[in-house]
Amino acid sequence: MKLKPKPGDIIFSRKSGPLSLIIRWLMGPFPYSHACLVADPPNTVFTTGFGGKGKKTWAILPASEFRQLPMSEYLANKKFVVCRYDGLTEKQRAQIIKWCQSQLGKKYPFRKTLKLFTMLLKGKGINRVPLQPNQQHCYEFVAKAYSQAGILLDPRANNLDPSGYDIKEIYLSPKLADIYAKS
Repeated sequence: MKLKPKPGDIIFSRKSGPLSLIIRWLMGPFPYSHACLVADPPNTVFTTGFGGKGKKTWAILPASEFRQLPMSEYLANKKFVVCRYDGLTEKQRAQIIKWCQSQLGKKYPFRKTLKLFTMLLKGKGINRVPLQPNQQHCYEFVAKAYSQAGILLDPRANNLDPSGYDIKEIYLSPKLADIYAKS
């Protein structure tokens, strides 16, 4: 089957490197360490990553930010699954894309990521990571984009804020269906 993504589809992916392995182990275990959205045009994705436009973190590391990349570049050397939300309307797709475009160039939460690993390693779980709504992890970014279209992917009991989701909960959303996988 040939990959035919639509804007707003969700891609869960992993690399073979140690950081991906650690994230997958800490999250469950779970088979994927990253989530992103198919952009418009659909041969691109909205994702997070290092190397944005010359910005630096602590004057040495390239900044990590939300950006739009060619899908082929993003998926190179990764195992992934593409999921589609059942019943997503064209209007909702447009709302998701518009919100994602408004986030391009914003910083990815480097300090929040360190807190996440610290909390997970201490066995406290991700529910206790301080919320920073202006800096989302990749899976929070996906959940927040969908919430902008009025869709809560899979809220936990008493938690309707997408910043409280984790990557597994999004993947297990009852209205998401795998449409393509490369393992």
